Amino acid sequence: MSEEVIEVRDLSISYGNFVAVKGFSFNLKKGEILGLFGSHSSGKTSVLRAIMGLVDYEGEVTCSASTIGYMPQKISLYANLTVEENLRFFALINRVEDKIRDERVRELLNSLDLENLKTSLVKRLGYGIKRRLMFAASIIHDPEVLVLDEPLSNLDSPTRERIWEIIERLKEMGRGILLATSNIEDAERCGRVVLIKDGVKIAEIEPERVKEERILLKPFKFEKAMAALDEFGFRYIVSEDGIEVFVDNASIAIPDLLEMMRRRGIEVERTDIRRLGLEEVVSEILG
Repeated sequence: MSEEVIEVRDLSISYGNFVAVKGFSFNLKKGEILGLFGSHSSGKTSVLRAIMGLVDYEGEVTCSASTIGYMPQKISLYANLTVEENLRFFALINRVEDKIRDERVRELLNSLDLENLKTSLVKRLGYGIKRRLMFAASIIHDPEVLVLDEPLSNLDSPTRERIWEIIERLKEMGRGILLATSNIEDAERCGRVVLIKDGVKIAEIEPERVKEERILLKPFKFEKAMAALDEFGFRYIVSEDGIEVFVDNASIAIPDLLEMMRRRGIEVERTDIRRLGLEEVVSEILG
C-alpha cells in the first residue's frame, strides 16, 4: 500500500510574531505508522492541530480519508460522565451505527482494560486511565486515519505495550497512523520518522535502516589516511578517538579497509567497531 492519505506541503504556523512551524512538508500513507519526533517545544502539536483544522496556517494540508481519529495531548473528556458514557458519546458524534455501537464499546473496554471501570466517573480517574480512555475514544469509529499527540506519555509499560499492539494491528488493517512523540522508543517502532526542531523539518529517516556501524581507525598518519578514504569515496568523521568510517557491515569492511591502508603505506595502530542505535543517530542529526 502506498496511497497517500495525508499530504502536508510548505506548512507554516504563527502565533502573533512567533513562528511555530516553517515550511514543513511530509506525507502519510495507508498502512504505515509515521512518527513525528522532536522535543516538547518543537512544533509537533501545531502540525497536528493544523491537520485537524484547529489552527490557522499557511501552506497546503490535504486528507483523502473519509474518517479521522484524533487524540490530543491535553485531556479532552467529559468529567461528569462515566467511562462507558464517554465512549458511547464519542461513538454517537462519530456516527457509529446503532447495531455495532454496543460491540465497539464492549471491545474497547476489554482491550484497554477499562471494563471494571466503566461505571466510574472520569473526574475520579487517574491520568493514565484517562489517556487509555482518550485513545479508545479516538478509535471508537474505526477511522481510516489516526492522528495521535504523545499518546503514550507517562504511561506504565504494560499499558504502553497494550496500546502499541492496537496501533500495530490498525496498521496491518491498512490504517494510516501519524504519531507525534518525544520518546525515542516510540519512534523506533514507526516505519518512518520525520524529525522536527524549532518548527522546521530536519530530516526524514527509517528507523530500521538508519542504524549505523562505524569502523574506528587510529592511523599513525591521519592526513594520509583521510586522503585514501576520500579517494575511495568513504564517508567518515574525525573524532577525539580517531577516524570513524561509516559502513554497512563493519566485520566485512575492516579487512578491505586495512588492506587499502597497507597498500598505501599507512600503518593503523588499532581498529574498533561502533554500532549506533537510533537514539545516537537522531541526537547527532538534531544536535
